[in-house]
Amino acid sequence: MPAPGSAAAQDSNGHEGSMGMMMMQMYFTASTHVTLWLKQWHTHTSVWYIISLLGLLGLSLLQEFISSYRATLARRLAKERPVEQEVPLTAPSARVGSGSRVVLTVLYAVNVAISYLLMLAVMTYNVGYFVIIVLGLAIGHFVFFCAASPMAAPDVCCAAALP
Repeated sequence: MPAPGSAAAQDSNGHEGSMGMMMMQMYFTASTHVTLWLKQWHTHTSVWYIISLLGLLGLSLLQEFISSYRATLARRLAKERPVEQEVPLTAPSARVGSGSRVVLTVLYAVNVAISYLLMLAVMTYNVGYFVIIVLGLAIGHFVFFCAASPMAAPDVCCAAALP
């Protein structure tokens, strides 16, 4: 059996291990040298690490903004077109208002994409990334889902159940 680190113990890409598989770390670290999403996005310096943190903070805030905006838009569209007036998708008049459904669907897709990017950043097990993402989502929720937000207002159907 070849000695670890020898050329015989490495695969064609220079990675050590059996069958050329890389092992993913499964514990939190506080290192400022992190690869995020792409092999080329590696924070070699503290400056690039801070830039990555600020980018993740911005992405977290954007996630909450889009969530809030999408919910506000859906609520506004529901008031414009009451449930009783909805038509089946197979009806010829289903095209009416379909533009707003496309917008809501695109916003949902962007929400999901950002969510997965944030999840992958957390899966680097970097303490700084984890803290900044949770902090960004919490601040975004506080700012964009405030008491004046339509998301905080009770629905008409639920308002009677409130004390």
